[in-house]
Amino acid sequence: MTRIRLAVSINILLWLAFSTPCFSSPNIDNYVIFAINAGPQSQTTYYPLIREFERESGLRVARRSLTDMKTLDNPQNWFNEHNKPLDVIIAHASRRLKHYYDSGHIYDLSKFWQHHELDKQFGNLKQNVQHQQGIIGIPYTLSSWQIFYRRQFFKQYANEPKHIQDLLPICQAMQKDGITPFHIMAKAPWTAMAWFEYLTLRTYGLDTFNKLMAGDISYLDSKVDTVLTHWQRLIEANCFDERYGTMSWQQSIPFFLRNKIGMMFISNALLSNHSNSQIRQDLDLFTFPKIADIPRYESVPLNVFIINSNTENPNKALKLLAYLSKKQSLKAIAKGMSRLTAYQNMDVNYDPITQKIVKNIKTAAGHSGFFDREALPEFEVASRPLFIAFMRTGDKQVLMTKLEALRKKYYKK
Repeated sequence: MTRIRLAVSINILLWLAFSTPCFSSPNIDNYVIFAINAGPQSQTTYYPLIREFERESGLRVARRSLTDMKTLDNPQNWFNEHNKPLDVIIAHASRRLKHYYDSGHIYDLSKFWQHHELDKQFGNLKQNVQHQQGIIGIPYTLSSWQIFYRRQFFKQYANEPKHIQDLLPICQAMQKDGITPFHIMAKAPWTAMAWFEYLTLRTYGLDTFNKLMAGDISYLDSKVDTVLTHWQRLIEANCFDERYGTMSWQQSIPFFLRNKIGMMFISNALLSNHSNSQIRQDLDLFTFPKIADIPRYESVPLNVFIINSNTENPNKALKLLAYLSKKQSLKAIAKGMSRLTAYQNMDVNYDPITQKIVKNIKTAAGHSGFFDREALPEFEVASRPLFIAFMRTGDKQVLMTKLEALRKKYYKK
């Protein structure tokens, strides 16, 4: 087994070393440039898939590392170091992606979607990748936000809370025992945005959240005031503290596992850090508690493949995209990246806790795309410290005033 892992590692290193070809080569037309995440998990996941595609198609795939989709804000980053346009790119379904499409960077995949009958595979997610009557990306993995806890530890305090009010006595009891109910993740401010997103979804629903993300509702509106009042009550019940606030969310996980942190409100990325079967058997979760008597909506960030509109090889790029969107490819990607597959009828042998997440997604009345993907990028970046500050102070008037100033500045509405 060790030899096999060593052989795979050597092959991956060779692929990384030689995956960017010399573009003076006469065989340039045989290459497709594929921009993927720079991390080792991504490289390990895609290596066997790319090699299989090369054997089947006779094409070569040149890898381009993409540290963050936001680097594509710079038009030069749609090209590699040889000034050749990237062909297929990993991205997030987001307002930023729609902006790229409007700016002419993204190839319309409507015909590809229709030809491959992708409604059968991704029909439930089609609205997430539709824009201006076009299809801007092909889904491959998704995630979902839940509140995680350790089953044996949590039952000392309560059953799973059904309503937001049920959280208050749980927080107070944990604090009395020296336990942090939820820790303020100052190094991951997007987690604070998740609280605002879910409190909005549970109070007023998806339409109100989408209008906020589009800049169509003032942050001085009474609806925002009501949402923040619910959050304020959690703050006043000492649901949040910063005992572990200097850590990244990954660094805080051991304290959660040792019952120093009672609950973690995070995406299912948490599960990718727990392959230990004994730990996973004791992990459980519940959806964000109910507030108003409205349908339940969930935040489901979606990852997609896109094609650069400037590609010099559209047919070859589409051939790679067709391979990546096959059932078996999607299954391998989801498994390798420890994510949920976007393929709606995939027969995947998920463990019980992951099955629970999948059920929550499928039974939701609709899906949001997550605050940091749906808001204007400039607004999202500027608002991060404001939400963290609110979790510390609970001063909703300050937060509303500053968010409204940012809305006027960036949305110009």
